[in-house]
Amino acid sequence: MDVRSLFRIGASHFVDHDHYIVHVPVQRLQGPTSILEIGIGASTLLRAQIPPRISLKFEPPHRRMARFNPHHASLSLDNLSNKVIVLSGGSTGIGAATVHLLDSQGAKVVFGDVVPAKHSVGDFFRTDVSKYDDTHALFQYALHKYGRIDHAVANAGVIEQPGWFQPDGIESLQQPPPDLVVDVNLKGTLYFAHIALQYLAATKGITDHSLTVLSSQAGFKETPGLFVYQATKHAILGLMRSLRLYTPASFGVRVNAVCPSMTTTQMVAGIQDAWKAGGNPVNHPEDIA
Repeated sequence: MDVRSLFRIGASHFVDHDHYIVHVPVQRLQGPTSILEIGIGASTLLRAQIPPRISLKFEPPHRRMARFNPHHASLSLDNLSNKVIVLSGGSTGIGAATVHLLDSQGAKVVFGDVVPAKHSVGDFFRTDVSKYDDTHALFQYALHKYGRIDHAVANAGVIEQPGWFQPDGIESLQQPPPDLVVDVNLKGTLYFAHIALQYLAATKGITDHSLTVLSSQAGFKETPGLFVYQATKHAILGLMRSLRLYTPASFGVRVNAVCPSMTTTQMVAGIQDAWKAGGNPVNHPEDIA
């Protein structure tokens, strides 16, 4: 694949709602033959070897930023003051970091989780996102307390559970494999989005509503061993792509997805040491929030 094709394919993955191409910088050069990686932050989307005859031009960060959609330059965290935000999975990890960030900017945050948070930020409401009634009750609670809902973040998720594709023999087929990952990551996000759109649309007089869903780098890049987890994250990206062109007109709601790579959370505690030992980059929850 030539360099031009590589950049064209890479850039096609980073098109915002107004169809501005997000500039994807060269991330790494290595050895006499350049190794070109393109992506965002620690998430590498594509990699290729660049022969010496091809020169690469680097740009300073301030010039790269100028290529983003100009509309984004006017966005500020100050706009979150007094906004009411419903979030799933806010007790730990990326969710907890997001709750802290939103609260620090003056937002009113109501978050649901299956376990109480160790932090005292925001309003906790016990929620199992795999249960439709629990998620509906979360939104009812937020609306009852604050009278409106401005934004919603479907963050709750769980990591791969063993039992799907291990070579355990025919005898292992007597019981179905566990469905927790599908129930939480996929059904939970679908339930959350289904409910959130109705509540967001019901809040009149507000011109800016958004729904954000959490996918993963695994949503577009192969991740061996995370079979069901990766399938759910692909599905969440598909949901975002389907909704984002439909919901602005039908509900007055923007829909976006966040796709983190390896992030140091409790969910990946069992594998993050090996990941770091391999020299791979990692994020902290605050980076994603």
